[in-house]
Amino acid sequence: MRSRSILLLAVVLSMSACSRSPLAPDGTQITFSNQTSMAITEASFSSCDDLSGFGANLLGAALQPGQQATFATSKGCHDLQVVFQDGRKKQNWAVTLAAGAKFTWAVTP
Repeated sequence: MRSRSILLLAVVLSMSACSRSPLAPDGTQITFSNQTSMAITEASFSSCDDLSGFGANLLGAALQPGQQATFATSKGCHDLQVVFQDGRKKQNWAVTLAAGAKFTWAVTP
């Protein structure tokens, strides 16, 4: 009986692990879509009321022209920033997202 309980617990735990999503609990997402001819080396965002600046770079590798990267976040107001390979920066201010929203920033020159 004990071995059946342990087996059942293992099955339940493995099923719950498979159903987890890398998204925020409410499913809200921000996608950075590089629509330029230059690589984006940094992408970050922060809450609109965060006066300390943008968060850490979210990219593991440069976002090449035509590529996109999606990140989980929470509902609310966000300031977004990218940094191009030449050091130029571009921002998208006060992007307000409802719970579960999927926002794509098409970064253009």
